[in-house]
Amino acid sequence: MSDETHQTVNDAAALEPVDFNEMTIDDLARVLDLTIRYDDENKCILFLGFLTAYTEADQLNLYINGPSSSGKTYLVTEVAKYFPEEDVEEYASASPTSFIHRYPTKDPETGRYYIDCERKILLFLELPHHQLQAKLRPFLSHDKKEIVYLTTDKNKRGGNRAKESRLRGYAATAFCSVSMRMDDQEATRAILLSPEVSEAKLTEGIELSMLRTADPAKYQEMIDNDPLRQQLKRRVRAIKELHINSVIIPDPETVLTIFKQITKKPKPRHQRDIAHLGSLIKAVALINAWWRLDDQRNVVANEADVEQAILLWKRISTSQELGIPPFAYNFYKTFIVPAFEEKNGGRQPELVEANGATGVTRADIRAKHFQLTGQMVNEDDLRRNILPTLEAASLIIQEKDPANGKQIVIFPKYSRNEYSGDDTVAENEGGNKLVNRQLQAPKVNSESSGTVNYVIPENIREVFGDDVEMLGEPPPNFGDEKPGNEGGLNG
Repeated sequence: MSDETHQTVNDAAALEPVDFNEMTIDDLARVLDLTIRYDDENKCILFLGFLTAYTEADQLNLYINGPSSSGKTYLVTEVAKYFPEEDVEEYASASPTSFIHRYPTKDPETGRYYIDCERKILLFLELPHHQLQAKLRPFLSHDKKEIVYLTTDKNKRGGNRAKESRLRGYAATAFCSVSMRMDDQEATRAILLSPEVSEAKLTEGIELSMLRTADPAKYQEMIDNDPLRQQLKRRVRAIKELHINSVIIPDPETVLTIFKQITKKPKPRHQRDIAHLGSLIKAVALINAWWRLDDQRNVVANEADVEQAILLWKRISTSQELGIPPFAYNFYKTFIVPAFEEKNGGRQPELVEANGATGVTRADIRAKHFQLTGQMVNEDDLRRNILPTLEAASLIIQEKDPANGKQIVIFPKYSRNEYSGDDTVAENEGGNKLVNRQLQAPKVNSESSGTVNYVIPENIREVFGDDVEMLGEPPPNFGDEKPGNEGGLNG
């Protein structure tokens, strides 16, 4: 940033934008597209989430879950490059209690030691589990500006003593992990994201990776000289140096009405989801802070800010409602449901009526995955990660096959109008487009106002009726015994 620009930004009397124009979310996506292809919802929400670090108390927590090599860490670190280095703290990994035992700062007034998290962006790039988030629950919930942790430590004589650790301030956070299984207490404290795994994204990602590998210096020079990238970095720093007091949503009733339309049935987690949506709205307004300032230097969101934030929220709302990463939900509707429908679609109605629907095995799901993607899904990941996550969200039932006790069969469940979102975006939840765009996804009932409402084959509909709320009930008196462990039996 030039001296002239720096002086203009820091002049409290001159709150006019330096060299910026008003920016939409589409504009933001185009700038980020320089180094992040596709993943439009993910990269924009990550950017907005990091931008909330410069608010008083609206910082967002973001969980990025997905399979290995899907681009979780790349997404987070690339977006973070637009923010001042002094504000970004990256951690390759962290044990559950290590974060609160970092080197502290001494408060000159009180003499107490604390870890300064005020207006920081904290990135955890490779967590094997979610125990760290569990330890940080009060901090992530913004329960108090200064959180006190007590742990047991050894004194010089080998005895036990209490050690006090303090976290001060609120931070925007991002946690990357391949593990999709998390407690509701963690899932409700954050926005859940998953990188795209579309064929088009992978193709362009490979090309971009080749450019970086072939001549790293030339590649770095190319992105460093991109005028839009540099302007966005200057914009972020200028927003930081405005020291905004607060961001105000002047018409919360309208936001609440739309949120109720999206979610349909109130749930306890919606108390946090509505706060997440509010933070997104404030972040969108913050991008254009110079055009939103009032006399008290508060940023006031306008109607366009609300509309853009709600559009982003709709695209990820179903997985937030279910409390699972978008990748897991997309896997369910792209591979499991079609495999189930194909297996039952050709059966005689009288057989279905007498014996119930036939569940799919893990082998059926792997075959469907290979048919659509040309790749085999990791069996261990399917058995220990994806299926338990879907079962915990009540999207599937896993039961022993009555014809083969050593085999587990899976029944997908879907209820009409139960989950949030709308038909137009359910097919690409979380930005995860179909793996092959030329393949047909399970059809969505356009007459429904719900999200995922697959068109049920007529022979199945005859058995379950037009008002079916669940497709895939086990046969009558189907085995009551659940699998003995999380891995189940060989499928």
